[in-house]
Amino acid sequence: EGLYEKTFQICFFELAESLRYAHENNVVHRDLKPDNLLVFSDTLFKLSDFSVSTRVSGDDEQLSDTRGSPAFLSPEECATKSFFPKPADVWAYGVTLFGCIFGFLPFNLDKAQGKSVANTIFAVAQLLNTEELVVPEDKGFSPHLSELLKQILQKEPSKRPTFEEIVKSPWFEGLEEIDNANEEEF
Repeated sequence: EGLYEKTFQICFFELAESLRYAHENNVVHRDLKPDNLLVFSDTLFKLSDFSVSTRVSGDDEQLSDTRGSPAFLSPEECATKSFFPKPADVWAYGVTLFGCIFGFLPFNLDKAQGKSVANTIFAVAQLLNTEELVVPEDKGFSPHLSELLKQILQKEPSKRPTFEEIVKSPWFEGLEEIDNANEEEF
């Protein structure tokens, strides 16, 4: 189980680092989900599919069009008004992390799957309005993981951490050297 968690720590640290870099350069991914993670080895992971990515002018630019997979849309994207895309990427990262670790989506979002896109977005919006985040605490994972998920999956976008803050999470402690070793391989 420890090795299992370590692999996810490495994967999601590398993912957070790549998103930190993208956001620093005002590029938002907009379609984070497990399908867009490439696995090269148990210590090398890459983010893929930038097909709906958008360049923004800065942190204060809002978008009004939703892209990406409905189950990974943030509450503010489901609300069909304009939203800040960087916190929306953070949300999708959190849903992806949660789903990969526990094998099901937070907020009972699995219930929204298998409908038409419009109905799925509606179902996701309903679930995000009514369900609270429940992080399974009995699976033997580090309490730092639970703490990180609770910070990331806040329904209020202004309360979510940035990727700059996420990479400094205690859950990722000691992983910088793996990331640096990967960079030397390329």
